[in-house]
Amino acid sequence: MYTNQKLPALPSRPMPASPVRILIADDSELVRSKLAATLSTRDDWIVCGQAADGREAVMLAVEQKPDFIILDFCMPMLSGIQAAAEILKIMPRVPIVLYTLYDDPHTEAEAKKVGIRKVISKTKSDLVADLAEILGKPHNIGPLGVSDAYAIEPVRGEETAAAEPTKAALKRS
Repeated sequence: MYTNQKLPALPSRPMPASPVRILIADDSELVRSKLAATLSTRDDWIVCGQAADGREAVMLAVEQKPDFIILDFCMPMLSGIQAAAEILKIMPRVPIVLYTLYDDPHTEAEAKKVGIRKVISKTKSDLVADLAEILGKPHNIGPLGVSDAYAIEPVRGEETAAAEPTKAALKRS
């Protein structure tokens, strides 16, 4: 039986934020395990997968749909830059960082060209602080990917795509 009786209001509580799901790809098992242990020290981050090569990183990214990806530069099958290019074709808004020993300007330029957000040195950085800076507040990220409000930089080609008319639009005018 339905009535028009009002139910008492529920107390207003913030929804708990989902942990940020992070995929790690590095050909060194030692580096992967140390990274996973380091990232797991934060309650708001969880490692959702670990890949030993670039091809596996692409497959795990599609399967696990992480909120954030850390790729080593030098891996078998596909380099970190090649894997990032493949992942970003499928998941253009997922933030990817290149975690590498090779943090020279050329590597950084190549990484930025494919859409990698940041190159982080394995020897010169505080990884947790760098990732926290990139991720911002963990509640901005959900299990299905990064929201539009979270985007740090425009997705490759996005800033010009809206300005360029499509062939169909040109025919209509």
